[in-house]
Amino acid sequence: MNLLNGLLLGACAAFPIVVCLRRFQKEGGVVLHHVVLFSAGYFSYLVLPIILAESSLFSLYSNYQSWYTFFLGVSEAQWTMYFLSCLGFYAAFWIGDILSRRVSLSRMPKGLYLSKRVLAGSFVFVLGFATFFVLQMKEHLFLGYTSGNTTLDVLGSLTAAVILLLTFAVFYCLKRKEESPNLSFLRTVLNPYVAVYLIFAGLLVSLGGRVIFFSAMMIFGVIYTQYFKRLSYAQVIFFLFAMLYGSHFILKFREGNLLHFFSSLDVYSVVLHLLSEIYNVAFSLLDFLSVYAIPIIKFPINLLSGFISLIPSVILPTKAEYVVTLNELGYMVYSPAGGANSFVTLVVNFGVLGSALFLGAWSFVLGCIQRIRSLPYSVIYVLCSGWVAFLFFRDLEQAWIKAIIEFSILAPLAIVLISSWVHRFEKK
Repeated sequence: MNLLNGLLLGACAAFPIVVCLRRFQKEGGVVLHHVVLFSAGYFSYLVLPIILAESSLFSLYSNYQSWYTFFLGVSEAQWTMYFLSCLGFYAAFWIGDILSRRVSLSRMPKGLYLSKRVLAGSFVFVLGFATFFVLQMKEHLFLGYTSGNTTLDVLGSLTAAVILLLTFAVFYCLKRKEESPNLSFLRTVLNPYVAVYLIFAGLLVSLGGRVIFFSAMMIFGVIYTQYFKRLSYAQVIFFLFAMLYGSHFILKFREGNLLHFFSSLDVYSVVLHLLSEIYNVAFSLLDFLSVYAIPIIKFPINLLSGFISLIPSVILPTKAEYVVTLNELGYMVYSPAGGANSFVTLVVNFGVLGSALFLGAWSFVLGCIQRIRSLPYSVIYVLCSGWVAFLFFRDLEQAWIKAIIEFSILAPLAIVLISSWVHRFEKK
């Protein structure tokens, strides 16, 4: 990599670090919000893979040689365009947040009525479906990826049900905090909703998934730092190591090699296995950069067509046929781990300029919602921010359409809308 691209890579790495450190200094500690979590995902999925390739620090990764071959196939001119695009993306998100704080919310939106009975009824309803899906997959539980369960259609339905349980659990936690402002964090989250969610999240993890679980940890981290207490740097380091080893445990489990977990607890081995996630997702990025030009502006046909997945399969069982895939748009991207790197999905849908506008607008909206502490806006903010760190950068389509739009925005709004209808009906 030439000197110019080396400097641009350094700028891409330094930009989010400087922004986050300045925010931590201003806020009196580490606060997990959309800017920090976006910075974490941006650095991990868009910058770190390139640093790893340049340094060869973790070249013991099993597929490193084939991965590195993709890296060598990217031209210097393409790297220049990539780094400038990444800087533009982060700058747009950062500026969107700054602009949101300059908007005067003199008329703060009032909180909407929430019926606890409606919330409880919705939770039990989804719990029934989650239980049904678990029973459908009972023979595959606690077998990781070795049982071939990832090919089962019911796994996606179980994942959706578990995310909905998380949405309702967050709703209940923030409702308790709103009713009892002096309630501690532990007393806020120690409730039946969170307990049931953790049980089903554990069952989902037993099938090999870990992104949903760790995204949920980020969501509860947002609640803790936004509503209770800032984190110190020492606490952040402790939790990072806890997540690191937890992720390593799940990875060994999903490989069907749990006994090897206890013989591979050195930091290098743990970090190497964690980085396998970043390496795997980066395959699609490197393949795209080595083959295709980065478009300047595009219309999001792929992403918009994906919204048809919001229609229940009972109503439209053939809805997958209407989704315009990247292959149909002429992009044959290699993605052995399933999810495509968000850079690829963004530029294929919006182009560089469109992606910057999209990210800036999204950050602006999140920044405005962050200042509204009433329900359901607080629930929407916490959930949307939590999904940004991991899922948003490794599977943008699923993150944006399912996790964010459907389960973090539409689901909370549906709960308060039904609550309002029930409340009006009861008053008659």
